[in-house]
Amino acid sequence: MFKLITAEDIRASSKATIGDEFNLLIDDIIIPRVCELLADECNRPDFDSKSRTELFSTRSRQRVLFLKSPPIAASPTIQVWQSTSTPRVFDAGTLLTKDVDYFVDEQIGIIERPSSSYFSEGPNVVKVIYTGGYVTSDGQGVPPLLKGAALYQAKLIFDRREELGVSSRSVEGGSLSLLPLILPPDIKKELRKFRLPTYC
Repeated sequence: MFKLITAEDIRASSKATIGDEFNLLIDDIIIPRVCELLADECNRPDFDSKSRTELFSTRSRQRVLFLKSPPIAASPTIQVWQSTSTPRVFDAGTLLTKDVDYFVDEQIGIIERPSSSYFSEGPNVVKVIYTGGYVTSDGQGVPPLLKGAALYQAKLIFDRREELGVSSRSVEGGSLSLLPLILPPDIKKELRKFRLPTYC
């Protein structure tokens, strides 16, 4: 998982000087935990921009599929297959045609069949390959709101490290105390734009 922020981001936004002795704590503990926490809050596996494959089990008369990692990149083009054979066969014969057999809202990650048309019913009948997500490398491609939320939470943990019992020594020794697992209401509000429905 790419990091939403870097140690340099935390140092640049901090009023106090943060010494090199905190590198391990920040890079290996605080930032990865914050990234996981924000991804969980947004019902996403991560925020990385990468190639993804998803299989969908569909119900009767289902017209819409929700992808787990929008936004969807324009290139390479999303591919959607539908197979009802046993075992499932996802090849040229089962490949659906974009803007004919289905339509895509790239920003929110929705695949929709045309009016009066449905996906076939059954387990794992639809396969989707697409490139989705935001972050292209550590701290790169992160939307400002998301970066701000990650930075706020990371600074909160860092500033309260003594109160929480997290220090450079505890990290090196392998004993980690509790990190805050609850995001402040203001951060949750900022994350609404990135949060996916729980049924995705």
